[in-house]
Amino acid sequence: MELIPTFQDESDDDDDDDDEDEDDDIVLDKGSQLLSVAVNSLRIDLILKAGLNMPRNRVETAFYESKLRINGNKVLKKGERCKIGDEIDLIRGVSSTNPDFLSVSRIEILNVKEGTDHVKVKLQRTKVLTIENYIDAWTPVSI
Repeated sequence: MELIPTFQDESDDDDDDDDEDEDDDIVLDKGSQLLSVAVNSLRIDLILKAGLNMPRNRVETAFYESKLRINGNKVLKKGERCKIGDEIDLIRGVSSTNPDFLSVSRIEILNVKEGTDHVKVKLQRTKVLTIENYIDAWTPVSI
């Protein structure tokens, strides 16, 4: 009996292969990292918790201290929903080299796949980034 090799039709590609191709198109900045996380929903607090590996109480503290921005705008609700393309900033403080700049950690949402019990989110995380201060001029909370 002779074995005949079979070839897979290109149209039968798996979805995972498509994700790998998309990763090839993404150009990472120095200090950036691609992550894939699973969350219950696209709430900003859940995305930050998973993307920056932060405890929930630290995310809440950052919210109450007005240290969270989404696309440059102050976050007004802890449960604000995110979408593909959103840039979420966690303000770490004023830059040590220039007081007109801020040091932030940034997460950008690149892709979202909704499952039955969770949402799989592909993120680009930059742990340390220096940016211009926001229009609403974030200032440290004094105690």
